[in-house]
Amino acid sequence: MSATIDGPKGLPVFGNTFQIPKHSPNAYLSELAKQYDEGIFQLELLGRTVLFVSDPDLAAEACDESRFYKPIERVLAIVRDFSGDGLFTAREDEPVWGHAHRILMPARGRGRGGG
Repeated sequence: MSATIDGPKGLPVFGNTFQIPKHSPNAYLSELAKQYDEGIFQLELLGRTVLFVSDPDLAAEACDESRFYKPIERVLAIVRDFSGDGLFTAREDEPVWGHAHRILMPARGRGRGGG
């Protein structure tokens, strides 16, 4: 099942880039989170669709690694070429990924009453 994710209408090419105020981007995003009360909205930023999740339960579901494969982005792949595997450059089948996962999971769980 797929659904359309709402977000404010932007400009061609630039999308919503110029709608985000430089002096208070967090306040703007907080207002959008209230406006799109489903707990998720999207912005188009210079040709990229960026999803924002404000509902804690939905965020927990979106961060459940057992349900999603998260490949290393192209930029991080370049960093990995000269720095090796690390906190953000390890693939999920490598030992370093497991170390990073165990370090980060308690911090991510605090907002939901965990860790």
